[in-house]
Formats: sequence, structure tokens, C-alpha cells
Amino acid sequence: EWATKFLTESFRLLKPGCPLLILCGRRMQHHLVISAEISGFIYKDTITWNKQSAPFRAQRIQQVLSKRGSSVKGKNWRLGNLAPVCEPIVYLFKPYPIGTTLTDCFVQDGLGCFNADVLTSNYLEVSSRIKHRMHENEKPLDLMLTLVKLVTSRNHVVLDPFMGSGSTGLACLQCGRRFIGVEQDDQYFQVARQRLA
Repeated sequence: EWATKFLTESFRLLKPGCPLLILCGRRMQHHLVISAEISGFIYKDTITWNKQSAPFRAQRIQQVLSKRGSSVKGKNWRLGNLAPVCEPIVYLFKPYPIGTTLTDCFVQDGLGCFNADVLTSNYLEVSSRIKHRMHENEKPLDLMLTLVKLVTSRNHVVLDPFMGSGSTGLACLQCGRRFIGVEQDDQYFQVARQRLA
């Protein structure tokens, strides 16, 4: 329900042909795509972000079974998930009006295309390691720079409705985009303000 609410509002605000990139957990990706389509967006692709490292926390089944007085053949059976080394970035766009094309959107507002000097496939490899992390889900600046440059041009406005500590805003400042950030947690909002000052 939360996704449909913010996606419906985003749909209202965005211009035709405007891209919407959403970083999401792999287990929520399908819900997000369905909510986006219900809200009117068109699913374009999923960019796979290889973070190059992620914690492997799956528990050994042998440890669980030994507490029950049982065992299993094989030494490395696990409960839980594979290490989440890759994270999906859902790539959507707002449809253009009937009788127009994406080319028309690009000519009018510079929207609807991607910059092939930045990325030519749906696979992106950027380390997720951040030396001085300011937010639990903070994204690396290099990742946000790549995504901002991929679908926007100088002076475009980038909206981040889940700003966190402001990595998207910092990327926008570094590559000449205008930025609007929204964050409900005042502590992180203040962190973002300091980073973007």
C-alpha cells in the first residue's frame, strides 16, 4: 500500500517520458513493479547492481539440528538466504500521451532516453563499501552519480522521496543537476542538509 501511494503521487508530479529509478530489496521487487504498473508507470528494465560484497548470514542447519539431538548428511546445508551481492534497481518511466512518442518527450524536455556514454547494459558494478556510513541504507556516491548521469541532463530536477543522508543530492550537486529531497526522519534530514550545504 505504501508503494502505491508514493508511486501514484510520483506519477502525478512527473512529466511524460520521465524515468523513475527505484533501488529495492530483491524480495520486494515484484511487488514494487506491480504497484508501479497499477499507478500508471511502464516497466522498462531492472538494472542489476553488483555491490561486490555482502554479508552471508545463512545459518548452518547442522547447528539447529544438533540442538534437537539430530544431524544431517553433508556439512554445509544452510537456512536463510544467499548473500545479497546484487540489488535490483527497477527502471520505470511515465508513459507519453497518445499521439506522441518518446522522441517528442526528448525533444521537449530531454526525457525518455538514457545516456549510453554512462551505461549500455542492465548490469552495474560499484562497490557498496562506504568508509564513514551516515545511514544504514546509504548508497555509494559513485552509484548515485552513475544513475543520475544515466537518465538526466544538466539542470534537470531530480526528486528523491526517500533522501536518507543525501547521497542522491550530493551526486546531483557534483554533476550539475537540481535536487529536491524528502526525508521523514529529522535526524537523517539534518545529516543530508549538512552534506548538501
